Amino acid sequence: MFREPRNSFPKVFIDPRVVVRDSSIHRWGCFATEDIEANILIESAPVVICHRDTSGTLFEMRNCRHILQDYPFCWKEGYIAFALGYAAIYNHLKENNCTWRQNFELETIEFFTKQEIKAGEEITVRYLPVMLRGALWFDDGGDGSVQDHLDVTDGFNRTGIGWDNV
Repeated sequence: MFREPRNSFPKVFIDPRVVVRDSSIHRWGCFATEDIEANILIESAPVVICHRDTSGTLFEMRNCRHILQDYPFCWKEGYIAFALGYAAIYNHLKENNCTWRQNFELETIEFFTKQEIKAGEEITVRYLPVMLRGALWFDDGGDGSVQDHLDVTDGFNRTGIGWDNV
């Protein structure tokens, strides 16, 4: 499915064709400086793994939503991960052109292109799978419903995702 095997890449890296600049979606975003083919691993971001109660603790510190609560990725049951690198800068779009998955062995979040991304185009991801789209903390223009099926169009099996590990 992918053009190169995972072991041909470094453990952690960002493709040099990806840069950060101002975005019309939300402040900053990641953009392609050249055309990038479909099914390309463009980033492997290291993560800081925390217990899922970290999110609640952040809320309790100020009795309101903390900005860091917008940035965790789901991890193994009972844990969340804060990704370093550009990982937290990819903006959400319903019609995303990139997808992500956890690499538990390397303790990284990996980003793959779903389709060709043209030079100058913003690289976007879907923050939550379709089945949990009603759980987004902002309006993404969808119908807001939580589906009971998985988004399998990105090629990754996301079974087992539940409220305890999102």
